[in-house]
Amino acid sequence: MRQSTLANSAVIPTRRNYSQWLNRFAWLACIATLLLICSGGMVTSKNVGLAVPDWPTTFGYNMFLFPVSKWVGGILFEHTHRLMGSVVGFLTIILAVWLWLREDRPWVRSLGVIALGGVILQGILGGLRACSLRSGRRCATSIGTFRFLIFLQQTARGYQIPAQLRLQK
Repeated sequence: MRQSTLANSAVIPTRRNYSQWLNRFAWLACIATLLLICSGGMVTSKNVGLAVPDWPTTFGYNMFLFPVSKWVGGILFEHTHRLMGSVVGFLTIILAVWLWLREDRPWVRSLGVIALGGVILQGILGGLRACSLRSGRRCATSIGTFRFLIFLQQTARGYQIPAQLRLQK
């Protein structure tokens, strides 16, 4: 570990490869995941989980090109949840690759890969529910629980106290 000092001469240990941008990106992924959990809760509480009957398309449209004018009623909640899931998926892919390339702690790299696998599994489960399962709450509850575990994992990576705030006595 290197030692750095502040103006008041407090010694602050820092890791050699600490990346403030990686930390910020992990926090972004955490916040996006939390918003996805809230969006999923809204879909479940409004009972509109099957408002869009097909997957990965939306009423035959590419999911990303579905016209905003058709986002009404339950479709608004369900489609927004799907788009949020896509955002979290992309963020998790970037986070896993970034961790693999820049992180020297093997357990953190492994958590990134596990999170990526979990997000992929989560997307598949959600798609299967939309296409074939159609049996409401039990599947939605297990999906929500799994998503919360992924959120906790991403929070664990994102929660690193910045070097400027750590003081050693």
